[in-house]
Amino acid sequence: MIVETVEDGRTRAQHYTVDTLSEVTILRSLVLAVNQKQPGAHVTLYVDCVSQGMVSTPRAMRDMFQKMTTPRLQVVSV
Repeated sequence: MIVETVEDGRTRAQHYTVDTLSEVTILRSLVLAVNQKQPGAHVTLYVDCVSQGMVSTPRAMRDMFQKMTTPRLQVVSV
């Protein structure tokens, strides 16, 4: 699974390895828990209520959204 953020106009991709997922897996739930404390802002990924790890973000999500002209959060399945 890949989480992409756009920071100062640059795209940053961070990867999660989720052993329980395959191309035919049906997800019951997918949750991104956003921790906005600075320093140490991060996003934790939960798949079917099980933590799959976290990725650091250089800024709090709130700060990223305030600087965007058209803020959005997008989930894409490929």
